[in-house]
Amino acid sequence: MIEGIVERFAKHGYQLHPDAARMLCEQMVEDSQIKEILSSIDESTIVICPSDISCFCEANGKRNRGTFNVLLDLSDVQIDAVDEWGFVKRFRDRYERLSRILQSRLNVRSIKSLERVKKLDVDQIGIVGVVSEINKTPNGHTILDLEDMTGRFPVLLMKDKLNVNIVLDEVIGVQGSLTKKGELFVADKIFFPDIFSNFTPNHADVESFAVFISDIHMGNCTFIDDAWERFIAWMRGELGGEREIELSRKVKYLVIAGDVVDGIGVYPDQEKELLIPDLTEQYRRVARSLAEIPDEITIIIAPGNHDAVRQADPQPRLPERIQVLFKQHKNTIFVSNPAMVELDGVSVLIYHGQSFDDLIMAIPGLSYDHPEGAMIEMLKRRHIAPIYGGKVPIVPSVIDSGVIERIPDILLCGHTHTVGVGRYRGVTTINAGTWQGQTEYQKKLNITPVPGCAALVNLRSLDVNMLKFC
Repeated sequence: MIEGIVERFAKHGYQLHPDAARMLCEQMVEDSQIKEILSSIDESTIVICPSDISCFCEANGKRNRGTFNVLLDLSDVQIDAVDEWGFVKRFRDRYERLSRILQSRLNVRSIKSLERVKKLDVDQIGIVGVVSEINKTPNGHTILDLEDMTGRFPVLLMKDKLNVNIVLDEVIGVQGSLTKKGELFVADKIFFPDIFSNFTPNHADVESFAVFISDIHMGNCTFIDDAWERFIAWMRGELGGEREIELSRKVKYLVIAGDVVDGIGVYPDQEKELLIPDLTEQYRRVARSLAEIPDEITIIIAPGNHDAVRQADPQPRLPERIQVLFKQHKNTIFVSNPAMVELDGVSVLIYHGQSFDDLIMAIPGLSYDHPEGAMIEMLKRRHIAPIYGGKVPIVPSVIDSGVIERIPDILLCGHTHTVGVGRYRGVTTINAGTWQGQTEYQKKLNITPVPGCAALVNLRSLDVNMLKFC
């Protein structure tokens, strides 16, 4: 890459001091910027020295870094583990925040509690509640129990009228009427919190790029080292043709959505599949690779269920003893799982995705091969993990970390080890696969991973290009 910089300046009749060439290489200078540099240099200059370009490099470094903000980090969420009331508070928070969204959409007379339904003598009413129970009648109809702060009420969904997928513990709105005895609510329409139909995503003001990856699983014997090294080389601008290298120079952010390493003791007999049996060394290997990426690129790392944090959601950022291993890269940020960040004005909700296991089992038609389908279901429900008591452990906290209160421009997940890109009501969904081959566990589940991929996103257009390094 340094040779390329030297050649580009030579075309204009200038030589580069080796240190100046290295500085410009790190800046990933474009042709238009070369003209900017030359216009500020004395015409009598033959060899361009570091002092000649120091002002440019300082200003360009600030431009390259872009605007980064952490919008939501749940590492320090308040936990109430005294008794079961910690979980009650969490579900109350879920109900209150999602019911506010639903009550603003029901174009009928709304009620504040389910108990009041029994006393209202009207044809059409709307109610909002948490789905606490789902049962099937002998005729194939569905009866839900909806629950709010005051009580529970049964809701009938006729099979030939409402063909919707409902999951336990989600918050929904129902429009319908009471039976004559007032003991059953017959639904005419179901409302999900959902993304607003008129939602318009944010775009970066200037062209810049972010790279999204997940599930590195460093330390497992199925980790694909060659593909990972090619990816790191591309991030350094040292792999590919002229177009690929030019794109790599425009990357400002690298976001990693969990499972940075394979971990220790995550599943039975894991030690038989470990190439690196030491947890700290697994992280050290990843940190050593990421240190090769230019410091101008901001690296954002969230944990997953294989990482060295608690399993229960929300997972805090990686501990300090792990973070210090990454200090060689001067622009690395650690966030929780889930978390929301802002990249040049574009909001990204990062969630590793353990709830895929529950959603795929509960909703017909979803599969690991098409993870974007499950991500759309998360957006419809405005919750990344609506089902309680399945594969996703949770902490008894005063807020529900799974609620999607602010609509993201991009939803990034991992966990499935498969690739999926979609767009739902303006929100871009991305799952960028993995960096390891098929494991014995995945063979049992008939899951075929898609390794060695990275999602390159143009933050100005929100176009997604899936890069393959395998």
